[in-house]
Amino acid sequence: MSNPTPTVDVQAVAAKHRAMWAWGDYPKLAAELVAPLGPVLVEATGVDPGDRVLDVAAGTGNAAIPAAQTGASVVASDLCPELLERGRALAAEQGVELEWREANAHALPFGDNAFDVEMFHTAEIAVAVYPKLALLARLGELPNIVILDAAASG
Repeated sequence: MSNPTPTVDVQAVAAKHRAMWAWGDYPKLAAELVAPLGPVLVEATGVDPGDRVLDVAAGTGNAAIPAAQTGASVVASDLCPELLERGRALAAEQGVELEWREANAHALPFGDNAFDVEMFHTAEIAVAVYPKLALLARLGELPNIVILDAAASG
Protein backbone atom coordinates (compact mmCIF):
# COMPACT_ATOMS: atom_id res chain seq x y z
CA MET A 1 0.00 0.00 0.00
CA SER A 2 1.43 3.35 -0.96
CA ASN A 3 0.85 6.71 0.62
CA PRO A 4 0.19 9.48 -1.87
CA THR A 5 2.57 12.39 -1.61
CA PRO A 6 0.59 15.49 -0.66
CA THR A 7 1.06 18.48 -2.91
CA VAL A 8 1.18 22.00 -1.62
CA ASP A 9 0.31 25.06 -3.64
CA VAL A 10 3.20 27.23 -2.43
CA GLN A 11 1.78 30.36 -4.04
CA ALA A 12 -1.59 29.87 -2.32
CA VAL A 13 0.11 29.36 1.04
CA ALA A 14 2.23 32.48 0.48
CA ALA A 15 -0.89 34.50 -0.40
CA LYS A 16 -2.58 33.36 2.82
CA HIS A 17 0.50 34.23 4.88
CA ARG A 18 0.77 37.63 3.19
CA ALA A 19 -2.89 38.36 4.01
CA MET A 20 -2.46 37.16 7.60
CA TRP A 21 0.50 39.47 8.28
CA ALA A 22 -1.24 42.43 6.62
CA TRP A 23 -4.37 41.92 8.71
CA GLY A 24 -4.57 43.73 12.01
CA ASP A 25 -1.89 46.00 13.40
CA TYR A 26 1.33 44.00 13.28
CA PRO A 27 3.48 47.18 13.20
CA LYS A 28 2.09 48.16 16.62
CA LEU A 29 2.67 44.67 17.99
CA ALA A 30 6.18 44.63 16.57
CA ALA A 31 6.98 48.04 18.08
CA GLU A 32 5.81 46.95 21.52
CA LEU A 33 7.04 43.35 21.70
CA VAL A 34 9.64 42.58 19.04
CA ALA A 35 11.51 45.83 18.36
CA PRO A 36 13.77 45.59 21.43
CA LEU A 37 15.07 42.24 20.14
CA GLY A 38 16.34 43.71 16.85
CA PRO A 39 19.50 45.31 18.26
CA VAL A 40 20.13 42.15 20.31
CA LEU A 41 20.03 40.04 17.12
CA VAL A 42 22.33 42.49 15.31
CA GLU A 43 24.85 42.38 18.16
CA ALA A 44 24.64 38.59 18.46
CA THR A 45 25.32 38.10 14.75
CA GLY A 46 28.30 40.47 14.85
CA VAL A 47 27.18 42.79 12.06
CA ASP A 48 30.00 45.18 11.16
CA PRO A 49 30.23 48.26 8.94
CA GLY A 50 30.41 47.21 5.31
CA ASP A 51 28.87 43.77 5.88
CA ARG A 52 26.24 42.65 3.38
CA VAL A 53 23.23 41.70 5.52
CA LEU A 54 19.95 40.00 4.64
CA ASP A 55 17.08 40.16 7.12
CA VAL A 56 14.64 37.38 6.18
CA ALA A 57 11.00 38.01 7.12
CA ALA A 58 12.08 41.47 8.22
CA GLY A 59 8.59 42.81 8.80
CA THR A 60 8.90 46.46 9.73
CA GLY A 61 12.66 46.30 10.12
CA ASN A 62 13.13 45.51 13.81
CA ALA A 63 16.56 44.02 13.08
CA ALA A 64 17.22 45.43 9.60
CA ILE A 65 17.18 49.07 10.73
CA PRO A 66 19.63 48.56 13.63
CA ALA A 67 21.86 46.54 11.27
CA ALA A 68 21.88 49.42 8.78
CA GLN A 69 22.72 51.82 11.61
CA THR A 70 26.02 49.94 12.05
CA GLY A 71 27.05 50.94 8.52
CA ALA A 72 26.19 47.58 6.99
CA SER A 73 24.57 47.29 3.56
CA VAL A 74 21.18 45.77 4.43
CA VAL A 75 18.36 44.15 2.46
CA ALA A 76 15.14 43.74 4.43
CA SER A 77 12.99 41.08 2.77
CA ASP A 78 9.45 40.15 3.66
CA LEU A 79 6.43 38.52 2.10
CA CYS A 80 4.11 41.36 3.12
CA PRO A 81 4.43 44.66 1.23
CA GLU A 82 2.38 46.48 3.89
CA LEU A 83 5.01 45.68 6.51
CA LEU A 84 7.82 46.74 4.20
CA GLU A 85 6.03 50.03 3.55
CA ARG A 86 5.82 50.71 7.30
CA GLY A 87 9.49 49.71 7.67
CA ARG A 88 10.50 52.17 4.94
CA ALA A 89 8.69 54.93 6.84
CA LEU A 90 10.35 53.98 10.14
CA ALA A 91 13.79 53.90 8.51
CA ALA A 92 13.19 57.30 6.88
CA GLU A 93 12.12 58.76 10.25
CA GLN A 94 15.47 57.58 11.67
CA GLY A 95 17.50 58.70 8.66
CA VAL A 96 18.56 55.13 7.85
CA GLU A 97 19.00 53.83 4.31
CA LEU A 98 18.52 50.20 3.34
CA GLU A 99 16.87 48.17 0.60
CA TRP A 100 13.33 46.86 1.13
CA ARG A 101 12.47 43.83 -1.00
CA GLU A 102 9.28 41.79 -1.22
CA ALA A 103 10.33 38.13 -1.11
CA ASN A 104 9.05 34.80 0.14
CA ALA A 105 11.40 33.18 2.67
CA HIS A 106 10.70 29.82 1.00
CA ALA A 107 12.00 31.09 -2.36
CA LEU A 108 14.47 33.92 -1.80
CA PRO A 109 15.62 35.63 -5.01
CA PHE A 110 19.25 35.98 -3.93
CA GLY A 111 22.29 34.01 -5.04
CA ASP A 112 24.45 31.84 -2.84
CA ASN A 113 26.99 33.77 -0.77
CA ALA A 114 25.35 37.08 -1.63
CA PHE A 115 25.43 38.13 2.04
CA ASP A 116 27.92 38.05 4.90
CA VAL A 117 25.15 37.78 7.49
CA GLU A 118 21.62 36.38 7.19
CA MET A 119 19.28 37.19 10.06
CA PHE A 120 16.09 35.37 11.00
CA HIS A 121 13.90 36.63 13.83
CA THR A 122 12.32 33.22 14.36
CA ALA A 123 13.53 29.66 14.19
CA GLU A 124 10.61 28.74 11.93
CA ILE A 125 11.79 31.14 9.23
CA ALA A 126 15.39 29.98 9.53
CA VAL A 127 14.35 26.36 9.10
CA ALA A 128 12.11 27.29 6.16
CA VAL A 129 15.11 28.79 4.37
CA TYR A 130 17.62 26.16 5.50
CA PRO A 131 15.73 22.92 6.29
CA LYS A 132 18.97 21.23 7.32
CA LEU A 133 19.11 23.60 10.34
CA ALA A 134 16.47 21.53 12.13
CA LEU A 135 18.67 18.44 11.86
CA LEU A 136 21.83 20.33 12.80
CA ALA A 137 20.10 21.83 15.83
CA ARG A 138 19.06 18.38 17.01
CA LEU A 139 22.65 17.20 16.55
CA GLY A 140 24.08 20.25 18.31
CA GLU A 141 26.14 21.24 15.27
CA LEU A 142 25.26 24.87 14.54
CA PRO A 143 28.54 26.75 14.12
CA ASN A 144 28.33 30.51 13.66
CA ILE A 145 24.53 30.60 13.65
CA VAL A 146 22.46 32.75 15.99
CA ILE A 147 18.67 32.40 15.95
CA LEU A 148 16.81 34.78 18.22
CA ASP A 149 13.29 33.46 18.72
CA ALA A 150 11.10 35.73 20.83
CA ALA A 151 8.49 32.98 21.24
CA ALA A 152 11.08 30.58 22.64
CA SER A 153 12.52 33.13 25.04
CA GLY A 154 9.25 33.50 26.90
